[in-house]
Amino acid sequence: MIPTFDDWRATPAPWKGGAVALGNFDGVHRGHQALLAHTGDRAKALGAPLVALTFEPHPRRFFVPDTGPFRLTLPPAKVRLLADYGVQAVLAQRFDEAFAALSADAFIDDVLLKGLGARHVVCGYDFTFGTRRSGNVEMLREHGRSKGFGVTVLDPVMHEGEIYSSTRIRETLRHGWISEAAEFAAAKDQIGREIDRAQRVGVAVPKTVQLGAMIEVPSLLFELSQIMSLADFVSVGSNDLLQFVFAADRTNPVVAKRYDTLSPAVLNLVRRIAQARSKAFPDISFCGEIAGRPLEAMVLVGLGITTLSMQASNIGPVKMMIRNLDTRPLKPVIEKLCAITAPSARTQLADFAARHGVPIGGRTG
Repeated sequence: MIPTFDDWRATPAPWKGGAVALGNFDGVHRGHQALLAHTGDRAKALGAPLVALTFEPHPRRFFVPDTGPFRLTLPPAKVRLLADYGVQAVLAQRFDEAFAALSADAFIDDVLLKGLGARHVVCGYDFTFGTRRSGNVEMLREHGRSKGFGVTVLDPVMHEGEIYSSTRIRETLRHGWISEAAEFAAAKDQIGREIDRAQRVGVAVPKTVQLGAMIEVPSLLFELSQIMSLADFVSVGSNDLLQFVFAADRTNPVVAKRYDTLSPAVLNLVRRIAQARSKAFPDISFCGEIAGRPLEAMVLVGLGITTLSMQASNIGPVKMMIRNLDTRPLKPVIEKLCAITAPSARTQLADFAARHGVPIGGRTG
């Protein structure tokens, strides 16, 4: 493990006079990696150490502890990743009231120059510092010219028109949506690399790690075989998926009438998913409102979907429906209803339930 210290005033002498990479480095993503590579080049040219200056906790977490950003990497993992990209020492500056009160001038004069003895600093285009974020990269450049230290400001690293950023990664993780099998493959590969890295440094890891995919975006309906070949388990998030399919907010009374969970489109969608199963991947779970409604659940079970996730209050009615259901006459009925041109098959399915003594509890809407 590389040296780590938490106060600029206690910087060990061997780590002064270096090239300093500035940032929070949460996740150590590709944008950070580019910044670290450039700092490493400057350190090599100067014959100086490569030091990373980061902040602990994240400044926004300090100012808004209840709503600040969640971590992509815990401090020990961050230090290991920084070391992997050439950092030789880390100042994980303790971000407290005293540090938050430092002026932008004091950050440069005291922290960077007096504390770290920085000969060159590298930061991203949006780096800010000092109380009330009063310092920016232009100020850093001006002080560098007048005080004799080098400053490099890097442009953002882009991917398919979007900036690599910790904020963007957090948003993606928070939503949890994947839109193509390649995204899942990339995430699976990243987790595999993290497991390998943990093993190399002696961290205990589980014997097996199972990764599942939630189908909530219609594009995945056309990559079912690919996602099933990659995932250990698959679930269908029907609420969001059907809203995307219908382009309608089911809670908005203006357009909610477009959203019928027993339309031919939904029947065909469920059939498509059920038919994508194989001996190697025999089960897919459904969650959301349709899994907890007896009539809709009857359709799922009739097409072979037998793992349902629902609220506790819905378990009784759905269980009663299943106990009284014979799927043999139901499946051909559903197959015929998949081809109708009417906006809904709800009436026909409710009639089937009534004729065959399948209780649906009046919950057909």
